[in-house]
This record gives sequence, C-alpha cells and structure tokens, in this order.
Amino acid sequence: MNWKINQFKIHRIIGLIFLPFLIISVVTGFFRANYNWFWKEDYKKIKNFNYDYKIKSPAIGIDSIFNILTNAYGKKISVSEIKLKNEAGMVFYDVKIKNKPTVLIDANNGEKVSPISKDLAKAMASQYVKPDLKFKSINTDDHYKTRKDKKLRPVYIIAYDDPLHTKIYIDKNKGEIEEETDDNLQFGFWMVKLHDYDFWQAKRFNLSFVGIGLFILGCTGLLLWMKKQHKILTKNKKS
Repeated sequence: MNWKINQFKIHRIIGLIFLPFLIISVVTGFFRANYNWFWKEDYKKIKNFNYDYKIKSPAIGIDSIFNILTNAYGKKISVSEIKLKNEAGMVFYDVKIKNKPTVLIDANNGEKVSPISKDLAKAMASQYVKPDLKFKSINTDDHYKTRKDKKLRPVYIIAYDDPLHTKIYIDKNKGEIEEETDDNLQFGFWMVKLHDYDFWQAKRFNLSFVGIGLFILGCTGLLLWMKKQHKILTKNKKS
C-alpha cells in the first residue's frame, strides 16, 4: 500500500471529509426551497371561526385596572402598556409591567387570571386549530425555550388527536400562542437546523469549520488545475 502523501491525496482527503457536509447542504437546501410542502407560514392566523372576535365594551373601566394592579403588586409598579384584546370570545386587559410578567385581567369582572388556568389555556389554544380537531392532553413546561427568541418561559402544551400530532404552546401569563408544531413542522425545523449546521449549540463554529474546509478544498483544487495547465503548456512548448 502506497502511503506517500502528495497534493492529489490531500485534496482527495479534504474532499472526502467535507463531502457529507455538501450532501447535507444540497438535500436540506432543496427542502428549504420547497418549504410550502410542510411549512405553515402564518401559524398564528385564526383557523377556528366558532368564536366571536369582535371587541365588546368592557364592564371594568381602565381606571379600575390601576387599582387592581396596585392592590396586587403595590403602589410602586410601573405599567408600560395596557391593551384590550379578545381571546376565545372573552375580553381581557393585557397589561405589561416593568420587570414583571405580563398580566391578563378579565375585563368583565376585574379578576386577575394570570397565570391562566388549564381550562382557559385549552380555550385559547382551540382558536388556532380546526373545530373538528379532538383534544388529547395538556401539560406544562415552566422552562420552555421558544424557537424564535430562545427565551425561557412557562407554557401549557396542548396536544390534539390527529395524524400529524398537532401541539399548541400557550404562554401561561399572557395567554398568547408561542408556537404551533406538528410532524411536518418538526421535519421543517430539522431541515433548517441541518442546513445551518445548528447543532451541539455551536452553530457559529460549525459554519466556520465547514466554510473554511470548503474554501481550502476550492483552493487546493484550483492549484492542482493550475499546475496541470502549466504542465500542458510546458509540454506543448517543448513539442
């Protein structure tokens, strides 16, 4: 066996090392280019029209909200935003407080509902699935990391009995959907992670490693081509 190292063998070894990465990029790039096969663009778009989403006049005025908050948190709280919203046919005040989780207050009786109950979470989650989808289970995760902003937050995970294993993630404090997943979307997430080499919590290192390796592969290939062309020219001159 000839173990002699030369430029061709080095180029070939580098190529074999980075061939799997090239294959991963091509395959995952194909799926990303055809994301419409499995990706739901606007997963927060309401699909269940059984609810009335018109904002009704609240029974509790906004001035009363400050009294409710003061009684709950003291006079030194700092409120940055109060908005009225309709969730599952119910009207709430959504209150953002500095250095505290968002608070939901029932606009009809002034009750603070955050953290929300399981029944309310189920009702809120049902807004984002088809009416005929059957509820399966509900679980909690107080340290769930969202896919987009990577922040840890407490959520309810509502699972449905369907072939795609749909799950809705509802924030325990503000009652909003954080994510929707199913088997198709999970496949899409993995395609994105593989395409970006986002694993082992070392995305930047992985991308740098692959990028540098492919750059070296290209340079060695170019040098070998130039060397071959030089030999051809030299041979033609002699002849």
